[in-house]
Amino acid sequence: MQKEFIIMHLDYPVMSVLLSDRYKIDSIQKIHNRERLFPGLETLGLDNDTLNNWLFSRGIPAERNELEDILQINNVSSREELIIKNYGLGLTDNYWIQKEHENLQWKNINFWENKFIQEKEDIYLGHAPDVLNTRENNENNLITPNNVSSGMLPKKWKELDGKLYMIKGADITYQEPFNEQIISQYLDALSIPHVPYELYWHKELPYSKCPIMLQKGEELIHASYIHNIGKQDNNTSNFEHYLRQCVSLGLPNEIRKDLENMILVDYLSANTDRHYSNFGIIRDSETLRTKKLAPLYDHGAAMYTKYPTRLIPATLQTLRSRSFRNTQWDNIKLVKDFSLLENENLFILPDLIQKEYNEEFVDKNRKKIIIDSVYKRILDAVQRIRQEPH
Repeated sequence: MQKEFIIMHLDYPVMSVLLSDRYKIDSIQKIHNRERLFPGLETLGLDNDTLNNWLFSRGIPAERNELEDILQINNVSSREELIIKNYGLGLTDNYWIQKEHENLQWKNINFWENKFIQEKEDIYLGHAPDVLNTRENNENNLITPNNVSSGMLPKKWKELDGKLYMIKGADITYQEPFNEQIISQYLDALSIPHVPYELYWHKELPYSKCPIMLQKGEELIHASYIHNIGKQDNNTSNFEHYLRQCVSLGLPNEIRKDLENMILVDYLSANTDRHYSNFGIIRDSETLRTKKLAPLYDHGAAMYTKYPTRLIPATLQTLRSRSFRNTQWDNIKLVKDFSLLENENLFILPDLIQKEYNEEFVDKNRKKIIIDSVYKRILDAVQRIRQEPH
């Protein structure tokens, strides 16, 4: 049986929709406030597939290892049901969904003004207990931003000393938490705006910890949606198109240098996961005014994390990119301002890797190969850019 719901932005009704008994959008009934549609959605097409992709991409992906345990402990049968019963509430934007005529208000439900459950269970961090104790299925128990948290790695929002932090795990290599701390220190040295990360140990395993990048009343809009705000012509690169969309939203053209520095940092650190959900802008939710580029974040896949050790030396020039072009060197060709490569701290990255990698988790041979390759990578970038015309 279909049920009527309203997609909300703060206290503004945005759209009335019908949901199926499988908690997916079956049809749009009415658009109440076109101005407050999520950026880029209208360009993609306001159909059921587009809306479902947007709504449920904000939640735990079907491929995350912990999903089945999370569903069981929340006493729901699907990730869609989990998200809808959580009112679609997360911490990266201020969109949510409620039943028609439920008449809830933003001030009584958002996570900035209301405490959420600090789970005692470690399932969100990848630790399944011997016995799963299913929570009582009621609204109070289901509402937590950890049920609307995208990404493949185990993660959990946690309040520490009155501040919200994202605690994030690793895959089988265990490099990610160390990488986050290392790149955070590197970006400090290079004076590049970024989200600060540090190591966080839990049950003798490494995790990364970072504070939420937003303030109350702000939201993050990923590059994937910014890119789709305007139509791209065949003669404009993905980079130039994205820059134009950011400028059309009120950011100064000078952000080009920040985007170019992002490309350079990804090349220098061999970061292969700068997809279009790993950068974006921050805007004011009430006024819809774009405030700034989001600081750089999510560098867990740097330093060849996703590559077997035997392939690391062979990937110097062919390392893939997931942002503007297919390889990182092709991305470099988009850059006009290379002044970052003159920074006195450019070559400290190998030293940071030597200092921070714990050989209990990153074996000595892999560590050495990564250090050597990263040094060669930085040197190669400097030498090639000096030789090639730009």
